[in-house]
Formats: sequence, structure tokens, C-alpha cells
Amino acid sequence: MPKETAPDHDRSVRPADLERADAWPAHHGLPDDRPTPLPATRLAARRDARPAADVLLAAFLIAVSLSHTVYRPDGDAVDGPGPPRHWSLLAPTAVVAGLVLAQSLLDRRVRQADRRAAATLPRRAAHPVRLG
Repeated sequence: MPKETAPDHDRSVRPADLERADAWPAHHGLPDDRPTPLPATRLAARRDARPAADVLLAAFLIAVSLSHTVYRPDGDAVDGPGPPRHWSLLAPTAVVAGLVLAQSLLDRRVRQADRRAAATLPRRAAHPVRLG
């Protein structure tokens, strides 16, 4: 759709999100297209989730490094005699499980934002009628 004939924008979309979404089509080889409120909302939800995902990854790396440091074997012998350290595997496992859970919660939040944006579409656009 040319820029001159852009549809009226939805009031629930922030103007800053629409401005940022304007750059997306041009970046993907569609310079004459102007984003509608739906892609602007979806892009904003993903942009808002990106810093949290980055912080989660950094926290994961720090936690794994700390667990490796805390459960490091004593002395020179790594595989030598001494009591086995059963907790040394449990801590990184718990950290990985926490990372997976937090990532799935972030993804769930983005999917919920997509569903809310899709709920604003007309019924026919959201649920196409089968032909025939």
C-alpha cells in the first residue's frame, strides 16, 4: 500500500511504535509499504521482550560460572580420591531449568500480545472462510 493511502491507525498503538515499525518494511525490501497497527504492535512486543531475554542469558552465564566455581574440586586431583560431589551437577541443572522456564514465560508474553493484537482484526481476516 503506498504511503499516501495509509489506513487510519488504531488508537491503542503508540505513535512511537508506528514510527519504529515504519523502518521494518524498508529494511526488508518493501519501501512503499506502510505498517498497520497490527505489525507495529507485534514488533513492539518483540522489541520489549528482547532486553529481558538478554538479561536472562547474562544471568544464566553468571550463574553457571558461579556454580562451577563453588563446586570446583579441592586440591590438584580432579578425578582423584575423595567424596563425590553430587551437588555439582544439580546446581547447573537447576540453572538451565530456570532459564528454560523464564524463556518460555517471555515467549508466552509475546504470544499473548500477538493474540490481543489479532483480536482487534475483523472476524474475516482473523478466521478466513474456507472456499467451496
